[in-house]
Amino acid sequence: MVNLKNHCGFFPFRIAALVVMLVANLPVFGQGRIKFEKTRHDFGEVKEENGLVGIVFEFTNEGSKPLKVLSAKASCGCTTPVFSRDSILAGEKGKIKVEYNPMGRPGIFNKDILVETNGSPEFVTLTIQGKVTPRPKGPIDFYPF
Repeated sequence: MVNLKNHCGFFPFRIAALVVMLVANLPVFGQGRIKFEKTRHDFGEVKEENGLVGIVFEFTNEGSKPLKVLSAKASCGCTTPVFSRDSILAGEKGKIKVEYNPMGRPGIFNKDILVETNGSPEFVTLTIQGKVTPRPKGPIDFYPF
């Protein structure tokens, strides 16, 4: 025989814990879900004199509801993310274009772009990296008058 006296206090706790877990996970069901093809890009060697370099990060909405990119913020003013504010329907693709300006920034770079969505995950970090080769110096660099 089971001694109910010892188990009666534990049973309501189990039910309450189960209810809390279910309620906490409700936002995950029935929403957009962003999935990037890749979240990191290495430009390799970048010549400063060639100017801007860019990459397009493509993603898919793997959720069941429309997905919106709410913001995309770069860790530095030298990096510019561009994205559409239109909703991406379930199963559809979207993209975020990221440009990096190497002018006056010789050496290794590693920049993050924080993407915020109305779906899951709420935040995704994209990363670009590379090495800027300085442009050749000329008379104007030495005599700016």
